[in-house]
Amino acid sequence: VEFRTSDLPLARIKKIMKLDDDVKMISAEVPILFAKAAELFIQELTIHSWLQTEESRRRTLQRNDVAAAIAKNELFDFLIDIVPREEATKTHKKKETVSEVQYIVTLPTSSAMGNTIQLPNGQIIQLPQNLSSNIVTMATPQTIQQHYTIGQ
Repeated sequence: VEFRTSDLPLARIKKIMKLDDDVKMISAEVPILFAKAAELFIQELTIHSWLQTEESRRRTLQRNDVAAAIAKNELFDFLIDIVPREEATKTHKKKETVSEVQYIVTLPTSSAMGNTIQLPNGQIIQLPQNLSSNIVTMATPQTIQQHYTIGQ
């Protein structure tokens, strides 16, 4: 690997480094190392961003692809404050259609089991104390209607 050649201007890197008041002198090798590190960082972020572009079935890398790559990878957590979270989470969320499922619950007059129902999938539903209706509605990915009778 040739470190002497860089696509990034070494004078610009040196200028950025000198923005810190504590930095007085910089040896000749340091801007070269920083340039290589910056190139590797840009390459890594580009690869992760391009994966987001391909997931969206596009051929143009966009700002929201970079935001999604930052949101998905812990390696880039330090950039979260630079890239707006709304933008990162918009592209990061999968579009999920949610429809209603209706559970019709038949309650006995005296419930020894309390006001909870455990569904076959293990989900527990807490019913209100004063249940005026016997219909409990929940959101799930499919529309289903289920009937449950709580212990007699």
